[in-house]
Amino acid sequence: MKKLSNFYALIATALFACSLMLTGCSSPAASPSSSSDPVTAPAPTGGTTGGTTSGITLPNLDPEMLRTPLTLEAKNACNVTISKPWLGKLKVKTIKTNSEEERLLTSENVTSDSYVVSLSAGDKLEFTVASDGSGNTYTSSVVSTMNITCSNECYVYGNVMSLLYTNFSDANTITTDGALTSLFFNNNNIINHSSKTLVLPATSLKKACYEKMFQGCSKLEKAPQLPATSLAEKCYRYMFYNCTALKDVFALPAMILKESCYDTMFKNCSELVRAPQLPATSLAPSCYMNMFSSCSKLTDVPALPATVLFQSCYSSMFFSCSSLENPPEIKATTLAQDCCLGMFMYCVRLKSTPVLSSTVLADRCYSSMFWGCTSLTEATTLPAKTLSDGCYNNMFNGCENLEKGPDMLCENLANGACNSMFKNCVKLNYLKCLAVDNASVNYTAFWMEGVQTNSGTFIKSPSMNNWARGVSGIPENWTIQNAPASN
Repeated sequence: MKKLSNFYALIATALFACSLMLTGCSSPAASPSSSSDPVTAPAPTGGTTGGTTSGITLPNLDPEMLRTPLTLEAKNACNVTISKPWLGKLKVKTIKTNSEEERLLTSENVTSDSYVVSLSAGDKLEFTVASDGSGNTYTSSVVSTMNITCSNECYVYGNVMSLLYTNFSDANTITTDGALTSLFFNNNNIINHSSKTLVLPATSLKKACYEKMFQGCSKLEKAPQLPATSLAEKCYRYMFYNCTALKDVFALPAMILKESCYDTMFKNCSELVRAPQLPATSLAPSCYMNMFSSCSKLTDVPALPATVLFQSCYSSMFFSCSSLENPPEIKATTLAQDCCLGMFMYCVRLKSTPVLSSTVLADRCYSSMFWGCTSLTEATTLPAKTLSDGCYNNMFNGCENLEKGPDMLCENLANGACNSMFKNCVKLNYLKCLAVDNASVNYTAFWMEGVQTNSGTFIKSPSMNNWARGVSGIPENWTIQNAPASN
């Protein structure tokens, strides 16, 4: 099966058109406090549900780096280009072997949309501000953000809060939406220094504050610590997307999430082997959506302890993680629309399915969850008695080595619930389904399309006598058996 480059287009065309056939955290400004002590995630406060200590202790932030402004140090001669600089606010200080020069960028010395500084090998460029606050504009109608790129390799280190505060060493509060959005977007020449770290000490965040901050930084190997325990909408969205050399990431201690906070955060980080710990128990819509999508070397993933899910919270989370063999433990018992949509889609080495213990489903909750997982040979029980629209739609589509389907304990089906569920599972030869009503063909439309018809066993409820033969019912030549009364 050809893999579509755009997952959403796939869902729109294959999932809905072919199969379903169906016509939210910012904190108040806080006083800056020292970040040099060990960071242990505290218990969140306020009215949000969930919230206990994560138990994660991060290493100390380097006190020297907390006092050091955000700095670029040229490894080789290069030009640093500052696009859309914050005129009247941003100060740049060039440090050479025998001289230093600091300049406040204004409309008088910046006559175009960008400002260029030429550095020789070993030169440094420090970034500070003349007044507190971000110079970015991030609203529903206007997004205008400063961006810094380098023409050759530069080490990046120091405290990013020097872009937001004049006295930055103890600052830990971001007060404006999109404060550092796209700061190093597509800067494929920033690299980690061997002894000097990049620090992002903020514990109070705002909407999209770090969105796309390092997207496309293809030589960055180590991510900075992110100590916040209560997040904001889109705060880390796309933060390390396409960081194809990224290998080392710290645990993420946040316990209270907000909508799209981790969305696409590590997508296409093709060198990432171990995912960070994710202890959060209070989730939000789309919070983990696409988080590790296409991390082709990812093999080690943490348990997911949340029991209450939200719309699209795990959608595409591990999409096309082609080295992942063992799924994370999923403890969810309360589901939501699209919550696990495409979660493990195209995880071609996945050897088993996680236990899915919820007995109450939601629309499309498990739709496309294991589509294209070609190493699966059997699946765990699906215990729900009553289904929801599209809940199992395309769930195992293309699992070409699946032989034993899940025991489906459902009694009542729903519109599009099982459409294309086992489509192209060419080796499938066993399925138990205890449904007692299959009055509408749209409940199981094409669910056995492409399944072998030489032989197989179908276990049904003794009270169910209107199963049809064929791609939308029981495959031809399969043996039909009644389940024992106790089932």
